Amino acid sequence: MWLKIIEHPQLYWGVLAIGIALCASALFLTKRKIKFLRLSIVTNGRVISNDYRGDVWYPTIEFLDFDDEPIQFSCVGSGPNKAYEVGDVVSIRYDSETPSSAHIDKFWRVWFDIIICWALGLAWCWAALRNL
Repeated sequence: MWLKIIEHPQLYWGVLAIGIALCASALFLTKRKIKFLRLSIVTNGRVISNDYRGDVWYPTIEFLDFDDEPIQFSCVGSGPNKAYEVGDVVSIRYDSETPSSAHIDKFWRVWFDIIICWALGLAWCWAALRNL
């Protein structure tokens, strides 16, 4: 019985409420992400610099938007190991309304936060419901 998380029955509803709130947030984020994926523009960008701050690499990427205007953005690249070298070409997605809020188009970069939110929400719901 290693997963007897909740010792007091009055806490079940609180744990369940947290789980439901996390699942609702995950659903909202999923819908928003799917809309972004449907409406976003996919293009290639080039890594123009790679800054190491703390324990994380931050690549700066430049691309041309739909109007051939150069846009630069910086994002979290990776931990202590460099994920990108200067000059690397990467696939990116951006919203035509706000091209400076572009994202690198990789599975984990697109879906990581949503997967974590779903996993936590379902875990909290499961923890409450299994102890009812």
